[in-house]
Amino acid sequence: MEYISIFENYLRENGKAEKTIESYTGDARGFMGFLSLKGIIFDGVLNHFAVNSYKNHLLQENYEPTTINKKLNSLQSFNIYLIESGKMTDRVINLGRDRIKIAKGSEKQVETFSEDVVDALLFHLETKAKELRAKVVIRLFLRRGDCISKEKRCPYNGIYKEIAEEVSEEVAVIMHEHYKRTQITFLVRLYSVQYVKEQLRTCNGTADYRTVAREYGYSERWLRQMMKEEENV
Repeated sequence: MEYISIFENYLRENGKAEKTIESYTGDARGFMGFLSLKGIIFDGVLNHFAVNSYKNHLLQENYEPTTINKKLNSLQSFNIYLIESGKMTDRVINLGRDRIKIAKGSEKQVETFSEDVVDALLFHLETKAKELRAKVVIRLFLRRGDCISKEKRCPYNGIYKEIAEEVSEEVAVIMHEHYKRTQITFLVRLYSVQYVKEQLRTCNGTADYRTVAREYGYSERWLRQMMKEEENV
């Protein structure tokens, strides 16, 4: 498979260990094999429906949750490779959303309640559960679920925790490997001065400086001064 070979080279160029490369490429090959059984030829673009179908297939085949999550992590890396190589533009795998939740110290899948179900339980608790025993049971039940949720929280520290929860644990580890002990300052303004100048020029003298200043994070006075100085050059 051409995609697998190129993916393997990509992982090696990015300094991955040989065992990691073997694991990632094997999982990507397994996913493509699943698509082939469905009569689908992989064209270089992942989609969330196919990934979710594959996950459900693994569940039906009684794979352990930890094994499924490992395969999803491999596919996430494959997804990143496809984006960086220009074959696709979107990230369709998010481990925080797609992986199977596992209680700490357990290898079994944990079924979690939706907000609607929790609301229904609390409504029953306040309006229909007359006996103290029933109320205590429900409260303890919800409390236990909250404890499991807290145990499952990301173990990483500070910014790495935020990256792991919002992007993925793999990216958090990569960021730590490359930027630990490095202080990074994120600029207040997202857009460069040059870009803002170009936006003002496209207005051909009709720019609403107040609107532009608010949109791009610069002061109106500074924008007018900057454009005036440029005109005098």
